Amino acid sequence: MQPSPHHRDRLQIAYLVGEYPSKSETFIKNQIEAIADAGHDVEVFAFHSTPGYSFLGIHLHDLRMPKRWGPRLWKAAWLSVDLLFRSPRVLGQALNFRRYGRHIFTLAMIFSGHYFLRHTAGKQYTVMHAQFGPFGNTAVHLRDSHLCNCPIVTSFRGSDISSYVQRAGVHIYDRLFRIGARFLPVANYFSERLRAMGCPPDKITVLHSGIDTAPITQLAKPDKWRTKTVPLRLVSVGRLVEKKGFDLAIRALAHVLQTEPAWDIEYHILGDGPLRSTLEQLVSTMNLARVVHFEGWQPYASVQAALRSAHCLVAPSQTSSTGDIEGIPNVVKEAMAQQIPVIASNHSGMPEAVINEGTGYLFAEGNVEE
Repeated sequence: MQPSPHHRDRLQIAYLVGEYPSKSETFIKNQIEAIADAGHDVEVFAFHSTPGYSFLGIHLHDLRMPKRWGPRLWKAAWLSVDLLFRSPRVLGQALNFRRYGRHIFTLAMIFSGHYFLRHTAGKQYTVMHAQFGPFGNTAVHLRDSHLCNCPIVTSFRGSDISSYVQRAGVHIYDRLFRIGARFLPVANYFSERLRAMGCPPDKITVLHSGIDTAPITQLAKPDKWRTKTVPLRLVSVGRLVEKKGFDLAIRALAHVLQTEPAWDIEYHILGDGPLRSTLEQLVSTMNLARVVHFEGWQPYASVQAALRSAHCLVAPSQTSSTGDIEGIPNVVKEAMAQQIPVIASNHSGMPEAVINEGTGYLFAEGNVEE
């Protein structure tokens, strides 16, 4: 038996993230808090953070990069002037297009460079873990600027290996691939994409996002899907964005009810996002207002309760018009932990989780009829 991490040397781990904690990225929060719970020293550097959030002594640094571009540009200009006097090297690296490509236009390197220069000078970390590829580039800038000298680990989770690469160019990670110590795609599908982009295969380790099954498997699991109880209760969970494919599920449901109008079905969508009004209009157009229910954002316990009461989880993910894809949604794993069948698209890493006609059904991505 291996010794508990509590008895090993404590690691000093710095996480570089976009938002912390994020409602739509609970997989990052779960990973970071599990590392802290294992007894390691954890610091989180977030460009957007929740004031007052704390967990097990995690030190949360707010890099204070405004989400809106007007305030972001104004503040970046002020920080650039300050960097010009404090450390021209850091500013020069943050504006080095030849080295970092279009990533400099996010201005993330100006905000992180200024913060690290002022608040973490001389701090030694065992490793810096960037959550999403672009923040791996930010970590490389910090290393190039001599603001940190630890190994860099980068997780790739979806948009960073798809739509972001389409916008920024296939060579956007070239320097990161050379300098980074380890790359952690969350699906084998992403691993192949990294290899195709030139990432050294010996630096790649597939690390599927884990979930804590203990509180889930303790829940009651009635054999509901083998009974004739009605209505048939379908559930989807996620942000209301194009890649989640909820419009496909709504259209498929309309197709089913046109064929079998006597079927008693409820479809509950948990989550919120920019496409909510569009999806609500689609439901109205297809006369499904009595069938489709938008529940909005729900806390973790409510999501688990919704899964427990469902006959099936629907995960109709698709590639968005901008090329955005996702890995394996955590809710798929949570449903499977409750022994609930999953209807999912054959999208990205989904076949790595769902066994067709075993633990659920896979349909061709974007195919409403199937």
